[in-house]
This record gives sequence, C-alpha cells and structure tokens, in this order.
Amino acid sequence: MLYGFVKCAAITNDISVADFEFNSESIIEKAEEAAKNNTEIAVFPELCITGYTCGDLFLQRRLINGAKKELIKIAERTKELNMLFAVGLPFEYEGQLYNCAAVIFKGRILGIVPKSYIPNYNEFYEKRHFTQQIFFVHYGIFRWYVCNGSRIRRKPSDGSLFQFLPDCLDSHYRSDYDCH
Repeated sequence: MLYGFVKCAAITNDISVADFEFNSESIIEKAEEAAKNNTEIAVFPELCITGYTCGDLFLQRRLINGAKKELIKIAERTKELNMLFAVGLPFEYEGQLYNCAAVIFKGRILGIVPKSYIPNYNEFYEKRHFTQQIFFVHYGIFRWYVCNGSRIRRKPSDGSLFQFLPDCLDSHYRSDYDCH
C-alpha cells in the first residue's frame, strides 16, 4: 500500500474454451505477473477457468471436476503471492451447478461466491446450465458482485451478496456482452 492506496487490477487471461488446464496455467502466469507489479487485489473474468461459452459442456462431469481441480492448483501455485484475487468457474454444490467466483489469497480459497442474478434473455441463456444463488458467504466490509449482479443495488447490511471487494472493481466482472 502506497499513500493509503491499494493497487488493483482487472486481468484478462488467455482462454481456450473448455481447456481448463490451459486456462489455469494462463491464470497463474498472469497472477504472478500482476503480483510482480505490486498488485494487491485482482479480478479475472467470469468463468475464466473453463471459458464462458462452454454451452452444454457445463453439464459434463469432466468439465466441472476439472475446473475444481484446477482451482485447487491455482491456489497452491500462487501461495507465495501477496495478492488477493478472484477467478471464475462453474461449481457444483448439493447437486446444483453455480456460476461462481472463487476468492484466493496466499494459497487459500477464502470463499466461493455464486452469481446472484442469472440472465435469461437475448443471447444469455445461463438458466439452462446454472442455478440462481441460494447460499451466502460473508467476509469483510466490501461488496462482491459477479457479472451483472452489480446492477442490482442493495445495502451491504442486507446480507444478500458476498461482501469482499470494493464496488470499484465490479465493472470488470461482467460478461463481455453485458458491458455498456
């Protein structure tokens, strides 16, 4: 921290659709580069471990298990970095599939946060694959938004959204199609 400011970054890794091993290596490489540049908080794109456009591959066990395995690998391989960051992945919980952000710091997965508002209009058909948020993770005093959930404003005290990173980072964590 310099003069009371925290250096933040919105990072886009190279993504190959459904190639979770390639994507995780790219995430690790970009995270290491950001940490060398003294970044303290970073966000990666929605579903960056698998790619956003996997379609019905999201229904395949191999993709879901592979994404979870790569998330653990990312955490383990970045344990020396002094940077809090989030990566996106599909995550299964109690038999339901969620579009999630996993928050990592020094090799620990601090939380896995489901997307709160699943779009189901125009070119967005996420409800075909993902379940709307039903569980909550709380930590800290900031708010974390996954994708277009940032358009729904709520008081931090209502307990409806993961409270972790500042609102200033939310604009990056939207799908490419959703940015205006």
